[in-house]
Amino acid sequence: MPLGLPPVIALLLGLVHCIAGYRLFALVLGAYGLVLGAGAGAALAATWFPGQVVAASLMQAGAGLLGLGAVLAFYRIGIFLIGAVASVLLAQAVAPWVGGITWEVQLMLALIAGSASVVVTRLVLIVATAITGAALVVRSAEVVAESPVRWLTDSATAPWAGVLPDAAFDLTAWALLAALGIAVQLATTRR
Repeated sequence: MPLGLPPVIALLLGLVHCIAGYRLFALVLGAYGLVLGAGAGAALAATWFPGQVVAASLMQAGAGLLGLGAVLAFYRIGIFLIGAVASVLLAQAVAPWVGGITWEVQLMLALIAGSASVVVTRLVLIVATAITGAALVVRSAEVVAESPVRWLTDSATAPWAGVLPDAAFDLTAWALLAALGIAVQLATTRR
């Protein structure tokens, strides 16, 4: 779960991502771009226009709209990056078992996986949103198990940092919930 995300919000966002991530991806992506752009605009306005409320508000609104437009315009690049990063992570995970993987091979695999991801965008988004949503739900459940009051009142919970074998239950719950999310999204979305 990202730093600064309250656990109760992480649960709600996780469920939405896990069950309806593909359907709502453009909306969620646009919201992220709007919020990030407005935040960047506010930071710049505080530096460039200190004490000027109208100028700062216009700067924040304009940067928010720019962020919204940018993430939606570069949507395919994001899909490419999801595949490329997943490929590199997978290569890093199997490298010790195969005697290492050179950076050239990793780059080639990343380019192939990124390109393939753009071709099968629907499947990539379903898998990515189900996995990230399941991670948010599991982390939120960990926090509620530790302290129900903290679950409702914390404004920032540390990200999940489970380690095998201590996190075997968490990883199993995450995998099962992600598989359920993938199945639901595949069944409820059409090409």
